[in-house]
This record gives sequence, C-alpha cells and structure tokens, in this order.
Amino acid sequence: MTACLAVLFTLLRGGYVKEISHGVVARIINFVKAAEPTLADIQYGLIVLCQILYMKKRSFAIPKEMIFLQLSIDDIIPYVCSDALPNLQLNALMLINALTKYSKEDKRREIIKELNKTQNRDFIYNGLIKGKKVAPDIAHQLYVYQTCMLNIYSELLRDTVNVDETREFLPYPLMTTRKSRNSDDYTEENASTVSCSSVYSNDRSSFGSILNDNFGAYSSDDQRTEDSTTSSTCRFTYQALRYYKKKYPKKFYNSQSKENGLGQGIILTADKVLGVIIKILDIGHEPNKTSEFFHPLLFNTSLRAPFIYELFSRAMAKVSKTREEMKAYTSRDYEKIFIVLEKGIRLTLEKKPTTYEELKIYLSSVTYKIVSEQWEKEKSLEWKNLLEHHPSVLDMRMKMKEEMENLIYKQRIGVVQRGGIFPKIPEKKNKNKSFFLRLSENRKTLYWGEWNEFQKEQHLTKSFAVSDIKYVIIGKACPHFKDNSVKDYERVFSITFSDDIEIINCVAKSKDMCNIWIDALYLLMGVKKRSEKYAKDLKMLTDMQCTMNLLELQEVPIPFEAPAVPPPPGSLPF
Repeated sequence: MTACLAVLFTLLRGGYVKEISHGVVARIINFVKAAEPTLADIQYGLIVLCQILYMKKRSFAIPKEMIFLQLSIDDIIPYVCSDALPNLQLNALMLINALTKYSKEDKRREIIKELNKTQNRDFIYNGLIKGKKVAPDIAHQLYVYQTCMLNIYSELLRDTVNVDETREFLPYPLMTTRKSRNSDDYTEENASTVSCSSVYSNDRSSFGSILNDNFGAYSSDDQRTEDSTTSSTCRFTYQALRYYKKKYPKKFYNSQSKENGLGQGIILTADKVLGVIIKILDIGHEPNKTSEFFHPLLFNTSLRAPFIYELFSRAMAKVSKTREEMKAYTSRDYEKIFIVLEKGIRLTLEKKPTTYEELKIYLSSVTYKIVSEQWEKEKSLEWKNLLEHHPSVLDMRMKMKEEMENLIYKQRIGVVQRGGIFPKIPEKKNKNKSFFLRLSENRKTLYWGEWNEFQKEQHLTKSFAVSDIKYVIIGKACPHFKDNSVKDYERVFSITFSDDIEIINCVAKSKDMCNIWIDALYLLMGVKKRSEKYAKDLKMLTDMQCTMNLLELQEVPIPFEAPAVPPPPGSLPF
C-alpha cells in the first residue's frame, strides 16, 4: 500500500493525474481516520490528500469536498506528536494548513477556532517545539499554522468602535480638550482616531534609504495626519487597550500619562504599536512562501493570556523606554520611535522565547543602542552582498579592478624609484652600516650604494640591469635569515642575478614596505605572483571606487536582471 500511495503522490505532483476515483479518496481518508494501517501508509496518505487539495482542476472539486466534509483537525493533529517517521509530522502539518487555506470562509472560520484550542496548541508545542531543534521545512509549516491562527483577529481589524467608547482611555481633564505640547495643530479629533489597517504597509526600505537614516524610512507628517482623519478606531486596538488596562493597570496609567503628555495620545500610540505587531506577525495577509518566523510562545500560552495581547502590553510599556533612550521628545521623532520598536520586537522574537518571563527579559535587553548596532551590521551585510553578488556591480567591479591594478603598479614602482635605506647584513664596525637602493627613471637599472648616516647622502657605486634579475627570494628562504642574521622573516627579501655571484640581501623597515618592494620587483620581472598586501590594497581600492559610484544611486533600486529589450517597431506608415 505504501508503494501505491508513493506512486500516486508522485503522479499527482507531476500533474499526470487528470481525475481521481472517489472511492480511492474515501479509502485514504478512512486510513487516516482509523489509524489501522502502518504509519508509512498514513504518512503517504496525508501527503496525497494534501496534494489533492493543491490541485486546481475542476475534476478534483468533489474529492476536495469529500476531504473537507469527512476529515477534521482532530483526525490529523495526533500525528503531529509522532516522530516515528521523518515526514509524518511534516505531512500532518501540511495537510492541516492546506485544509485551512483552501476551505470556504465559514469552514475556514471553524478550522481556525479548532486550531486555537489549547489541546491542539499543546500537541504542536510538545510534539514539534519543546526541547527540539526545528527543521526548516517544519518551521515554515509552523509559521503558516501560526498565521492561520492569528488571522482570527482579522475581523477585529475590519470592525470599528465609536470614538465615544474610547474615552475610558483618556484622563478626565483631557476628555474635553487635549493638545499635545509638541504639536501645534494637534486636536482631540485627530488624537483619538486611527486607521489600524493602514498604519503599516509591507513596503521594504531601499538600500539607499537605509544608508541615509539609521531609523529607516518613516512616514511624513502629511501621511500621519491622513491616517488620523477617521472618526472611529478599530476594535482590535480597543480590545488590546482594554486588556492592557485590566491586566497591567499601573503600566497602563504610566503609558497614558506619558503618551498624552509627550506623545500624540495613548490611542494613536496604541494603534501604532498594534500596527507594528500586525506587520511582524502578518495578520490579515497570506503567509509568506519562504518565512520560518514562527513563535513558540504562541503555542505555549493559555487563552486567558493571549500571546498577541501580552506582546502588545509589553510593547506599549517599551514605547516610553525607547523614547527616553532615543531622546525623541519632538513630534518629528514620534514616528521614529515605532521604527526602533519594530526592530526591537523582531530581535526579541528571533530569540524564540517560550514563556512570558523570557519575553520580558529579552525585550527589556534590546535597547536602542543594540538596535542601532544591528542596523549597522545589516547595512554592512547588504552592502557586501551588493558588491559581491549583483551582476551589474560585478561588471563595474571588473572595470574598476583594471584601473586600480594600474594605480597600484604606479604606486609600487614610484616607491622603488624613490629608493630605500636598508641595513647591511652582517654589520661591520667603523663602516657605513646601511646601503641605498633605488630604481632608475627608465625602470631598467637598479642602483646600489653606501649610505652615509652622518652626512645623509648616498654614493651609488654599483648598478644592476633589471633584465639580469634571476630570482627574488622572500621570507624564510633568504640566506640572511637562514644564518640567523635576521629573526623577522616577514621583512626580508633577497635579489639574485643571472651571474649567480651578486646578491642583495634586504631587510625592510616593516612588513608592508617589504611587500611593496617585492611587488615592484615582480612587476618589473613580469612575474604574476603578488603579495598579500597587493590583494588587500586592490580589494580596498576597488571597493572604495565602487562605493563612490554607487553613492550616486542612493534610494534607486538596482534590479538583478536587466529590463527586457522591446522588439523592433513594425512597418511605419511613412
């Protein structure tokens, strides 16, 4: 039976099956519900049913309806706890998510309520998350499952509450008239109204905007005013504030005092905070096809302390602390607070807290300084990826590299033409202890001579043709290192000539100066070998030149693929 189901799954996935017998579907459903066959049969039975739900052909409409009618979450969820086979848990999760996604609206609402049951969430947490390293494919399915559960709040986003009902969140002296000390045109009407579903969009900041502003892109004052033109607030915000006030009254009144005094009012702030959470958790949106951003805490909490309301309450308390850390006390800084808050919540949830105590500790540890440092790391990584992987930048980089190689060549040759002073090995008493070595202007001759330490002058008594250079010996292979005359092998090199008699042993002042001379000699000899410093300098100069060119394209996205060339025009009438 296992082999038959495996073949059927392969054929379904490949699109080779035009229709499927209703009897076959009914038998597979009975296998899953009865749990009598082997787990291998059930493993493939789950994925076959899932694949049937994926099919878009009309001939699969009745089989799909059979699955929706005859199979429930309670029939599938027990397999999530069984790790006897590697794909059994994954296939069970995939089928649950497929049932949720492809069912009709009423049925979907029932399924979501089933998913939110404490027993089912316990199955998920204990079977897949607790004390285990979650595989990427299961992590993605957990994210999809999580999104389905949280979408139960979508109805609250569409529902509204009259502004009069929100007056319980305003202090009594401010109920009739309230004006922010930081905003000249702020009135009670736009203070107590919000549009929760339109606060945050899914747009991502461009690379240029990240370069310009540590806070990222934030909305303008005009946009903020536009968001506050309605005469009602969404019920989601209203219920979240009521939970915050009832569960944490002391923190609520602290937030109320500070937001009505320093901010734009607690209702607008609450809506902004909730908008951040909605954006992070993808509430009201289709699940991302690649995301693995699931949260263990969602599966390990009771219905008395819902995850999203607890996260909202802690985020509201975090707003005041973030404002103080940023010293953001003006109306122009108001939007920036929520950009920092969003990043802080993301960093907190990435640590996968499993209890509210861990959530509290992680969130309080993410300060504005840490967020700024994380942004800097992300900017550096994004910049590195752009330089190393973008095809257009790579083409530009190749051209820049040729120019920089020519620049380094001139620099290396210029240093050798100016010459350098090297100590004699071994040193002799009562004689000049150093010699001077330089390249001629025509780059064909090396001049050697005594260096007078007292008169600071050179006496070039010997010359060597560059064409006669046989080898340039470096490091530990140099004769004056082998005889222990010099201990630092990184600063030594020797020049041998074709007569095998003359040899110039050099000890440079530093490792970098040694590499410069070695590179220059290699370039003169036509040898392709280069020092580590050459490669380092070439990369640094190329990166700098590319950076200077790319700075002109700030806030202009660079597509990875060139736009398609339009076809030539047809015959013209003239």
